[in-house]
Amino acid sequence: MKGRKWAGRGLLLLGLAPFLSALGFCLVSCLLDSGRTSFWEYLVMWSFLYWYTYVIGMILLVLSAVLREKS
Repeated sequence: MKGRKWAGRGLLLLGLAPFLSALGFCLVSCLLDSGRTSFWEYLVMWSFLYWYTYVIGMILLVLSAVLREKS
């Protein structure tokens, strides 16, 4: 029971990691670029380059939700 709780939290953090890293990268890149490229352009570019990380992140989020339902 306790192991499932920790596993659910771990999967939740791993599932959120691609989304949070994309937001952080796009925000930092936008600020360092002096406004030549917008935040949304970086976000679209990042999304097309690393789409598979979002798929893996969504799968991990679903698995964490399933573990929370069982416990």
